Amino acid sequence: AQLDQGLYVAGKAENVPLLGEATESGRISVRLQAGKVECEIEAEPSLQLAGRMKIEDRDTEVSVHAKGLDLSFLTEHWVRSASVLSVTGRGSFSGNLDRKETWRGEAGLDEVLCSFPDLVIKSARPIEVQIENGSLKGEASFEANGRPLSVRGTYPLVSEGRVNVAASASLALEDFLLPAQYFLPSLQAWKGDLRMQATLEGPSRAPRLHAVADLSE
Repeated sequence: AQLDQGLYVAGKAENVPLLGEATESGRISVRLQAGKVECEIEAEPSLQLAGRMKIEDRDTEVSVHAKGLDLSFLTEHWVRSASVLSVTGRGSFSGNLDRKETWRGEAGLDEVLCSFPDLVIKSARPIEVQIENGSLKGEASFEANGRPLSVRGTYPLVSEGRVNVAASASLALEDFLLPAQYFLPSLQAWKGDLRMQATLEGPSRAPRLHAVADLSE
């Protein structure tokens, strides 16, 4: 449809894996006007997304709200089994797409759930992530079949940045037999409890990994 010398297109989403069961009520609209592109996606109750971009200089703003957003099509592609991946949270982003040092953003994930046969990984508390000063910063704590798994730190989005990431875990290896079958087949022969602490530090071009692990029967 033509609107005030601009272009406005609206429609209904069909067969979009990202929208899952909300596809039937999914709506997508795109507006092109005054050198800007504006887009909105509404798929109640799973997803609300709004964004705008200036065409000439690529300055962009995006906001998103998700409630039980089904991303299972991703895990089903990586691991061919019955699996579930869902996310609840909100986020925002602004900046010039061609200049990472201008990027600003934040995300709060209230709930993350990833489930395979015999393995359930879920967030232990809300996850907070920020983008500022050319870096991605965040902290996340998970439970893998009730065992703790956490990661926190800073990762640069620009080439001259520094990496500072720390992770710790206490896991039962038998819980990971199915993912190991596809990603690390050698782990299928391992048994017992794995306790691990690791850090990744240094310039982004050549960070150093230091890890200490203990495997007990």
